[in-house]
Amino acid sequence: MADLVFEDKDASGKVAIAVFREQAPSAEAHFFDFSCSVPGDMIVVGGGGIGARTPQGALLTASYPR
Repeated sequence: MADLVFEDKDASGKVAIAVFREQAPSAEAHFFDFSCSVPGDMIVVGGGGIGARTPQGALLTASYPR
């Protein structure tokens, strides 16, 4: 399960906004698919990623909800 970084609600109190963070358990040369698990009462509407700068850098080719 991803770590909750930030959570808030809109002015109506009906819509929750949250930011989660998931880190790879180990350094890999290639990840063909890496997912982030969120609680069942949340839906994913966006994504993103940050790659390590060392030792060779990183190239993120896609970020999408399942």
